[in-house]
Amino acid sequence: MFALAVVGVMVGSSTSARAVSAFSLLSSPQSWIGGGEPVLVTDADGFSFSGVVDSGCVATFSINDFDGRSGRPVSSWWVLELATPGERPLTPGLYQEAKKYPFQGLAFPGLNVEGIGRGNSAVTGSFEVFELVAQPDGTILSFAADFLQFDEGIPDWWNRGSLRFNSARPLSFLPLPSVDPPSSSEPDLAPVGPGRSFPPTDPVPGDPPTVGSPGAPDPLPDPLPGSPPPLLGSGPAPNPVPGPLPVAAALMGWQVSRNLRRRCRATS
Repeated sequence: MFALAVVGVMVGSSTSARAVSAFSLLSSPQSWIGGGEPVLVTDADGFSFSGVVDSGCVATFSINDFDGRSGRPVSSWWVLELATPGERPLTPGLYQEAKKYPFQGLAFPGLNVEGIGRGNSAVTGSFEVFELVAQPDGTILSFAADFLQFDEGIPDWWNRGSLRFNSARPLSFLPLPSVDPPSSSEPDLAPVGPGRSFPPTDPVPGDPPTVGSPGAPDPLPDPLPGSPPPLLGSGPAPNPVPGPLPVAAALMGWQVSRNLRRRCRATS
């Protein structure tokens, strides 16, 4: 398992801050974009980072390794788009109630995080810009921002991450490595659902209860007060329901009686 951690360390340096380009993404297992798979890529891994500010109000970043230098599949790419409400200049600050860019309208900030060939038709969320330095033509020289996106606006489908581009600001969200179970742990003999197991002799959840198991109905109803105890195995079953065997026996009896009547007529 991976955990969400707010940390204050620089990627690639633990003693002094230096400008790096990095992208981190944590997500819920239900998320369409992240799918619960933690992401941490940097320029040192061979990934290319590029960004531009359009009209001063929309920042668009591309993170990819189409050259294959990182060893990851060439499909490992992400796009981050951040827009201000009302087409105001993008400046450092917190932008809440964001909606899917570029369909957010003038009243809301725009947000779009997509990658690995996956995108959303609608999103909600927020983002915070910490640093933005750009040339007059819109080319971004340094940038730092954190974001929170809900795929299709569903709270359980969350994606949270950080983008740093030529920035010395520490990443806010880093995936923590999983902890291996102790070597003495017993193997899971009958796994049922994530992280759960049951001994083979126990009923599996979802199966109908058997007689005598917890939650199963009693084999016989409780007698009414003062009534004699039921006699097991005596008397006909109440309201017998015809089944394959009784029907077959009835057909056989009808055939035998028909043959007997024919013999009687032949001998008379």
